[in-house]
Amino acid sequence: PARIVCDPRYANVLTFVDCDYLKLDHLVFGHSDGEGSCTGNAISLIYSWNVEIVDCDIYGCGAYGLNIDDCNSVAINDSLIHDCTYGCAVVSDSNITMNYTEFYDCKEFTMFEVYESNIDFTGCVFEDLEGVFMNDLDEYSEVNLICCTLDDAVAASIEENAAYDDGLYVY
Repeated sequence: PARIVCDPRYANVLTFVDCDYLKLDHLVFGHSDGEGSCTGNAISLIYSWNVEIVDCDIYGCGAYGLNIDDCNSVAINDSLIHDCTYGCAVVSDSNITMNYTEFYDCKEFTMFEVYESNIDFTGCVFEDLEGVFMNDLDEYSEVNLICCTLDDAVAASIEENAAYDDGLYVY
């Protein structure tokens, strides 16, 4: 696959604004190796529709693997999101699906920050995530985990947070 590696590490690897019918297929996105931490996200989608990310490898050390803001009909399919320093994704004012995607080796803060958004995870794998699984969901958000694989730490994080009872559903 083609590799897109960003240096300086404080920038987003790729940012897409006001896109319609965008497809990213079989690509590798990430930040260059180096000491310290970086503050850019791997992929930022802003005010976009009908976006499909398929069979991509999205890695840090980026702040988040995905930053999705004010988007509709975004699908992340059969991809890997890993080694991000703040968490896996920030999703605001969006409707997205994540299918058969693996999230692993992310650390530090909140793995999924969700604000006024709907997310369906289907057949996803969550492993070795060091941090809070998800923020407390607002009344406008709903997150569904459908036939997903959760390691013990993720399952415990979900079970221990009573705030998830109103918006996070595990099937």
